[in-house]
Amino acid sequence: MAPHTETITTTTTREIPPNVPSSREVTTIQVGLATIPVAFIIALAFIFFQQVKYRKNLYHQLVTSKRYSSIPCTKCLFFDNNHHLPCAVQPALVMSLQAVDCSDYSPKPLKVD
Repeated sequence: MAPHTETITTTTTREIPPNVPSSREVTTIQVGLATIPVAFIIALAFIFFQQVKYRKNLYHQLVTSKRYSSIPCTKCLFFDNNHHLPCAVQPALVMSLQAVDCSDYSPKPLKVD
C-alpha cells in the first residue's frame, strides 16, 4: 500500500492599520510633493522673464544716455544753466538731439587760474 501524504498549506494575513492607505491610493502629501517641482519651474520662468525685461531696459538706458551724451550744449559759450532761458541763441533746440549739429555752437573758453 502506498503511503498517504497530506499537504498542509498555511495562509498568512498581514494586519494593516486602518489609518494607512493602500499602495494604490494617492495621499494629500503625495499631491503636495508633486506640486513643488511645478511651482519651482514657474518661479524660475518668472525670474528669467524679469531678468530679460531688466536687461532690455538697461540696454535702452545705455543707448539713450550715449545719444544724449553727444549733445554739446553744456560746453557751449551761449549755454546758461537757467531753466527760463538755457540758451540765448537757440532756445528751442537746447539739450535736444537736434542740438548735436547746432550751427551756433561755440566752445567755452578755458579758464586760466
